This record gives sequence, C-alpha cells and structure tokens, in this order.
Amino acid sequence: MAKFKLGQRVLCTNDTGIVRLYGETVPVKGRTYTVRQIVGDCLRLNEIVNQLQPYETGVAEWSFKGSRFKPSR
Repeated sequence: MAKFKLGQRVLCTNDTGIVRLYGETVPVKGRTYTVRQIVGDCLRLNEIVNQLQPYETGVAEWSFKGSRFKPSR
C-alpha cells in the first residue's frame, strides 16, 4: 500500500465488493478524494462522511482500505 498523508488527493482504483451494512456512502472507482483521517491501513475521506455505526470492533465511522486508492496526480 502507498503511504498516504492527511490532505492528500487520492484516486479510487477499486470499488468492488464493498459491503454496505448500514447504507454507507462508499467511494466510486475513478473519482478523486481527499484524505481526512488515516486509521491503520484504512482511510476516511473529506468527501464521504458516514454516520457512526456499531461494527464488530465497536462504534465507528466506516473507513476504506488504502489498497483501494493510489495517489492522484
């Protein structure tokens, strides 16, 4: 996975197989987003803000695997 920074622009390269448990908004392949927060190997994006929901690891906002993105040019 590429190393990302806060505020960095990233391009979604893979939007397949994202399961929406609570109707979350998810990134779309080919669209560019801005990194808002880095959580382990996952990203939260300025352009997508989801509600807090109860997941297996606790109550949190959905985040997206960094491997789904690459730095935008």
